[in-house]
Amino acid sequence: MELGLKGKVAVVTGATEAIGRAPALKLAREGAKVAICARRQEPLDQAAAELKKTGSDVLAVSADMSKPADIERFMKAVVEKFGRVDILVNNAGTSQRGKFLELDDAKWASDIELKVFGAIRCTRLAVPHMKKNGGGRLVNITISSAKQPGGESYPTPVSPAP
Repeated sequence: MELGLKGKVAVVTGATEAIGRAPALKLAREGAKVAICARRQEPLDQAAAELKKTGSDVLAVSADMSKPADIERFMKAVVEKFGRVDILVNNAGTSQRGKFLELDDAKWASDIELKVFGAIRCTRLAVPHMKKNGGGRLVNITISSAKQPGGESYPTPVSPAP
């Protein structure tokens, strides 16, 4: 099915695992130029190699979405390489376990910094480019257990909408 994505620039955070890799691969197969990031270089390189097999132009940058400087560096690299941002898929996150009454503020802050503020910061940097291009698409991925977390799991905050 032709989705009209040829030449669009898609940014996918946390794109090395299944839930982030799948949309990056689909976007690449549909003709989008795809920029991906993740913290670990080896899985990032593997994901980039898979995406390049589609013929898509791919940018892979090692970046930690809990660090504002990494987010800025990543988004700057996207704009420098592709000149625009049309699609942003906020997917970066982790699954951690711990008993609610034993989770200290530092663990909560770390989780929120990555999952919520990472998405907020990335969105803030992408939206001006989308506006300049006449619009764009934001996709915020979370897990179904965000609404009803299992025992000893961190409640995953729902990602922000612009």
